[in-house]
Amino acid sequence: MSATVVTTLSALSPLDGRYRSKVIATSQVFSESALIARRVQVEVSYILWLSQLGLIPALTQKTARQVTDIAKNFSLTDAETIKKIEQTTHHDVKAVEYFLTQKLIVLKSPIASCVHLGLTSEDTNALAVGLCLKAGLQTGLLPKLRQVLTALADLGYQTADLPLLARTHGQPAVPTTLG
Repeated sequence: MSATVVTTLSALSPLDGRYRSKVIATSQVFSESALIARRVQVEVSYILWLSQLGLIPALTQKTARQVTDIAKNFSLTDAETIKKIEQTTHHDVKAVEYFLTQKLIVLKSPIASCVHLGLTSEDTNALAVGLCLKAGLQTGLLPKLRQVLTALADLGYQTADLPLLARTHGQPAVPTTLG
């Protein structure tokens, strides 16, 4: 069995195998590609912030927009490029740094040498994971919780007048309503 082909038998967990169709939306938020995209987003935001503070060379509006577009238009091809760089560096965040530096050199940006300046890998990773968690909450958990709350509220309105025996300390008490 090929190690590069994920089947239900070679998947790391049943979530990647037989339950894949159930978690496909979640995998798009928490995949390695998504984490790499968030690392790029963190590094781009940070370098733009340093430029705005005047700690590194200032950028024209056009160049700032082009730098922002690196993160905004991040693609699976970009993630694959970073993974190829990582084969040489053996370091995930260093590969992102080299990728961004190359992109900025192509743009002839004066801040190409400032990528990752003053950051640790943990700075980048912690923020990137936090952004993945935020996206997971916004796209997955919170919409489902809203559905549950709406269903509970509807049930409450529908059963507002339905009498129910209440209990206290395991004993029958004054009647109440379900809703």
